[in-house]
Amino acid sequence: MMDNARLIAPSQHLGVLVEPRRLDPNSITHFKNSRILDVTLGDVRGDLLSHFRLDRKRVVATGHQAEFFHAGVFAKTIATDLLAARFDATGVFVLVDSDLAKAGTLAVPVLREESASLMQLPLPRVRHDLTVEDQPTAEPAEWAKLFDAATRGMGDGTQRLLSSFASGLRANPTMNLADVVSSGQAAVERELGLRPARVLRISQLCGTRAFRAFVANWTLHADRFAARYNEALPHYRRRHRIRTPQRPAPPLYIGAPTECPFWISRAGSPRSRLFVQVQRDRVLFFAERERVWETSLVHLSRFANHETPWELERSGWRVRPRALTLSAFLRGFLADVFIHGIGGAHYDEATDAFMRDGLEISLPPRACVTATVRLDAAMQPVEQSALPPSRREVRYNPQRALRSTPPELRDLRARLIADSIRLRTEQRLDRAARRANWEAIRATNAAIARAAPDELRLIEAEWRRQARLASEWPIRTSREYFFGLHSRITMLALADRLRAALESEPSAATASLG
Repeated sequence: MMDNARLIAPSQHLGVLVEPRRLDPNSITHFKNSRILDVTLGDVRGDLLSHFRLDRKRVVATGHQAEFFHAGVFAKTIATDLLAARFDATGVFVLVDSDLAKAGTLAVPVLREESASLMQLPLPRVRHDLTVEDQPTAEPAEWAKLFDAATRGMGDGTQRLLSSFASGLRANPTMNLADVVSSGQAAVERELGLRPARVLRISQLCGTRAFRAFVANWTLHADRFAARYNEALPHYRRRHRIRTPQRPAPPLYIGAPTECPFWISRAGSPRSRLFVQVQRDRVLFFAERERVWETSLVHLSRFANHETPWELERSGWRVRPRALTLSAFLRGFLADVFIHGIGGAHYDEATDAFMRDGLEISLPPRACVTATVRLDAAMQPVEQSALPPSRREVRYNPQRALRSTPPELRDLRARLIADSIRLRTEQRLDRAARRANWEAIRATNAAIARAAPDELRLIEAEWRRQARLASEWPIRTSREYFFGLHSRITMLALADRLRAALESEPSAATASLG
């Protein structure tokens, strides 16, 4: 079982998290007899695995959005290969190409001893308004320019995996974002001595009979399933003290029609929420308020009818899972072990609940792998110096902050402070005297500062330096940089950490997990 209290990103460099500490590929077998339409879940799983020729071995899977993700996400890929080797399984990476492109730039840190800044390099032809599967293509030379600019910008002489990532792009005449991510990742996996995971895109999975059956089964019972889905969300929020109603997902609308947790869209058009309504022996499909398809209950209820694309699909519409139903489909129908990051592992508490209470399917236990990896240049110590006196100290106690304070000004200030104490105790109501004393102290403080201009300039310069270092600290220490910006040596060290964590006994694993 997963210990949710441990689902926290490690703080130290090369710290890894594996939870649960023992991952069991046999945990899926106990619910294969659950019903989906007129067949069992085992039948649907078998059909999906056979479709992708994955039916000869167990499947260890992970996945992520098609983007330039950080090394903590890549740790899931490393763990997938290690576990697939241990279980004699096939490693699968599910590339989520059904989401909108999250970023149009690649963040590249420029780390120097005297400064740290962040470059944002535009991704070739990537559009924010399109899903990844609809992104336009670009020639490999355009992507190569991006990676060359990143290498020049970092410019510290470190041999990075970026060159290996770019080498994976050379065999293709044109590539969109999903092509680049999958090809480059496979090249890096080979460079690190891993077996590249089999890449399956969401757009491919959604073209299968198994996925159509999953959608059909949901739509046939939309009101009941939506109610169970909605009940799981507030329970999750209460357990984790979350106030926003959008996490882990917004509730579904139940009515006529009822919202389903799927997207529906045409190629190149904005996504809409899928709604369905049952009328006698018919089921109506809506993209928001637009009626897009009508079919019979009998047609939807028979697994054999979903072998070929629906008329809805042939007319240009496509249905894609939203976050929780995506995880439910992958865990229930594809993977014997599915490895999440921290966010997915948390949110799947709600997935477990609505799949159990609504579809009467108990999903296999959740697994979580992540890591914290910082750039080599960020590990180089920045030249330290003694902390300067604070601004408050210089303003109100300059005789302490400035070593070159003239003795006469130091003595004058001491007498004025003594007068201030006497006035507060003996002449507290004499506001004029107290005011004059305060102004005299203030003038003396200013005179002390004017008497040490060189020392004061050095202190002010150090203030500026400390402020700059503070502003640069997030840039220097971020764990969010693209995994291709790390060195081969660093990522091999990460693989060793993960191997040790996955092979250690539970009682000993904690020390190695970081």
